[in-house]
Amino acid sequence: MEAASLVLVHILILIPFHVVLSSPPQSCLSSQVCMQGHYVPSVSCMWTKRNVSLQIDGQSRLTWFVDERIFESDMGVKLNRDKLFDLVVDNKTSSCRDNTLEGKTFIFFSIHYPVNYYHFFFDTIMPLYNVFGGSALSDTQQGIILVPFVENGAKIDLQTQIFNGASYWIDMLELLFLKTENVTLMPLDENFNHDILCFGNKNVLLGLPEMKYNTYAFMNGFRNFVLQQINLLNVSKSSILSHEPRKATFVKRLGRRKIINRKELIEAVAPFLHMKSVVFDRLTFTQQIKYVKEGGNMIIGMQGAGMINSIFLEKGSSVVCLFQYNAASDSFRRMLKPLHNYYTWVNTHIKNSVTNLTLDPYHDQADTIVNVSEFLDVIKIALSTVNTV
Repeated sequence: MEAASLVLVHILILIPFHVVLSSPPQSCLSSQVCMQGHYVPSVSCMWTKRNVSLQIDGQSRLTWFVDERIFESDMGVKLNRDKLFDLVVDNKTSSCRDNTLEGKTFIFFSIHYPVNYYHFFFDTIMPLYNVFGGSALSDTQQGIILVPFVENGAKIDLQTQIFNGASYWIDMLELLFLKTENVTLMPLDENFNHDILCFGNKNVLLGLPEMKYNTYAFMNGFRNFVLQQINLLNVSKSSILSHEPRKATFVKRLGRRKIINRKELIEAVAPFLHMKSVVFDRLTFTQQIKYVKEGGNMIIGMQGAGMINSIFLEKGSSVVCLFQYNAASDSFRRMLKPLHNYYTWVNTHIKNSVTNLTLDPYHDQADTIVNVSEFLDVIKIALSTVNTV
């Protein structure tokens, strides 16, 4: 994918599901009817200028009335098995009022509840960027309608409050994708009336397709897109002078997986690295990214949602991700390694893992006493490779 960004103008519209506008982003349309999905649903279906209809049943499932071609495709069959959707061969569109919806391209995508910063980024923001292709949208293309819905267990939650008022998550969507009158946000929530809605001769994307994100081209394009949208793309690099201590951002967690001896680690590296703590939870999205941009060429922290902000370091920076005892997986390597030098430290000392073994037998939630000697070794290696990618 080209390292490009959406060139968006400025207007922001938040409207309920029954009100709409009008033209499709060419880059997200596919000749395929269905393809592998990114998250929920596990299949992503693009219906291009076809007649499909939508209804929500009493179990909070989306029922799509489609023609036989969609229903009988391999991916269509898989989509029909999804816990949130039903496909029914029935042309309900003919019985609907004309122009029920005036937009031309509708993109339905899920937000998993409870909402988490990492998963919102990885399962919503990045796949949406992928759908738009990272390319500029022309001012002449009207009517791109984003339709988020909350997936809560086996149901679509129409009573969710995350779309109401000053929502952190909606603010992020608006900031990144709605700074233009070409794109409109229509959350699927309690404003949805249970009548059948018709998409006659419309483009409908149900679910976000799988993305190949572990490449420099994709991650750099995504990084530049976000930075441009929040007006931080051209912020100058952090200067690193030989006679000054180097700067790093040390991510502090407030809930689970805390670093118990955080102050000891800061003091241990003080002769050669100025490590400043930050609690990302207390900052707005833009403030978080700005802090990363101004905080030096390294981020250090226990694995957790805040570490995803490492994407926005200057290219070639170093990231040190710490893992608790018996950590099962690494969610950050494939995203961060294409852009930065990526290092990990894993606690191998069970005595340094503090948790309630009755509730957390695998130490997934454990707080950690980080071994200072091992920490110094990985930090020195990480510092030696800054700006060498």
